[in-house]
Amino acid sequence: MFASQSSSSSQTCSSSQWQIAVEQLLVWLVFLGHVGLLVPEVNEPYYLAKAKFFWNPSWCPKDFFLQTGDGHAVYCWMFGWLTQVLSLPTTAIVGRVMICGFFAVAWQRLLMAVAPTRWLSVIAAALFVLLTSRLHMAGEWALGGVESKGFAYAAVFAALAAIVRNRWNLGWVLLGGATALHGLVGGWALLATAFGWCWLSNDSERPTLRSMLPAIFAGVLIALTSVVPGLRLSSGVDPQIATEASWVQVFKRLPHHLSPQQFFLQPGWWNIPFGVRFALLGIAWFAMQRRLRDAPSRRLAAIVMGSLAIAILGLIIAVVFRNDELTAARLLRFYWFRLADVLLPAGAATAVVATIASTRVARPLFSGGMMALVLLIGMGHMAAVANWHLAQDIPAADRKFLKSNEKYRHWTRACDFARNETPADAIFIVPIHAHTFKWYADRADTGVWKEMPQDAKSVMDWWHCLSDVHRGADGWRKSLNEASPQHLQAMAARYNAQYVLTESDPPLPFPKRFENGSFTIYQLVPRKDNPQNGREMDRN
Repeated sequence: MFASQSSSSSQTCSSSQWQIAVEQLLVWLVFLGHVGLLVPEVNEPYYLAKAKFFWNPSWCPKDFFLQTGDGHAVYCWMFGWLTQVLSLPTTAIVGRVMICGFFAVAWQRLLMAVAPTRWLSVIAAALFVLLTSRLHMAGEWALGGVESKGFAYAAVFAALAAIVRNRWNLGWVLLGGATALHGLVGGWALLATAFGWCWLSNDSERPTLRSMLPAIFAGVLIALTSVVPGLRLSSGVDPQIATEASWVQVFKRLPHHLSPQQFFLQPGWWNIPFGVRFALLGIAWFAMQRRLRDAPSRRLAAIVMGSLAIAILGLIIAVVFRNDELTAARLLRFYWFRLADVLLPAGAATAVVATIASTRVARPLFSGGMMALVLLIGMGHMAAVANWHLAQDIPAADRKFLKSNEKYRHWTRACDFARNETPADAIFIVPIHAHTFKWYADRADTGVWKEMPQDAKSVMDWWHCLSDVHRGADGWRKSLNEASPQHLQAMAARYNAQYVLTESDPPLPFPKRFENGSFTIYQLVPRKDNPQNGREMDRN
């Protein structure tokens, strides 16, 4: 009899594990379907180029951006080695599969704790990617191209899955790992979780601070592997330079993420301002969350409220210092709205399915109707996303710069020529939005808009270089062809560039190395008599 019971228990356990694996696979397919496989995504040339250079400094050896300080060394060390055995496009695809896989496991475990009903995590996953893509406030996302924050968010959600089960010690360690992968993502998550622990003072099962201290200490030690290099990026820099770099970052390069004056009332989906949409989502989440009394839901809600408290503090800073941009920039550069953009949609998605699970016995018609509606919305979103991905021929990283398939093909052919027919240490002047040049050409460039460095001094060097090369008396030039030949020759001398890759029309009076219907590569030899060429020359 006992042998029969043991066999039955083993079969039940095996069946349960099989169901978990299938559920996680379906969540992974939802996440991967949302992300897509067309490469490169907007930020992948930035992060994967850094990761490749980390492991191989002989790649694009004279590229200014690649040689600047890096706050994501742990990510580069853990993931960048793949760039040495795989091409950048293949590395991007493998990275997306990995991030979606890690995230799927964490998500399914989180949902089974909050809404312990099979397959609801799949529906919640579709709702989550819909809400993050449509109802964000500051443009943050957790699932997209391959970069350090994708792995960091997977670790954050693994921590949440542990904490909602009251395994706080494991959660603190995982949050330390998230911070090591991305200082701001993990750091804000640590603070939001600390807020949540304080908020749950009436939770009888909440562990004491003393019992958590060893795990908190371990998490902090892990986090320091990223925090210390990040702090070194700004150490020893003149305070004025650091302030100017913050101003460039917040109000020039990244206002759509960092400055509420830029994004809060900007119209978005259905022409509703980003801030208003986000506020409506918060109200809906709060209304649903009030009806959920179970401990896992309350623990998750407390951490979501922590992320909202951080975002509200960021809004207060923006309002208080609205007439003092320099002070505002020094404070707003820390991405106060990043975590809430992800955790509020996650909280809303989990609250919806938790409501479905908690009412299925007492109110089956309500639960079934809500289930049908959410399923319809989720399937509709995934179908729309799939249709959108299938219609795209130009990768996201190229769409702002290349407006047609023909121009995209011409661009990649020009980059192929640069890779095959120019020296490995050549430096190019390229259009300001051509940040896929290194991705396709394996050659250095003087600087592009997307590739803002992370340390203050390099930010200002980058900003001055862009202004030197791409700005005229009337503002930013739309094309390098608008600059005079004398200006381009002077820029080649200043920044040690040997080539210019730009639009073919109108032509420039330099020797041509390559030409097609859209782009031309010209050879520019820096003047040998210039004793001050390079970025350190006096720009006054």
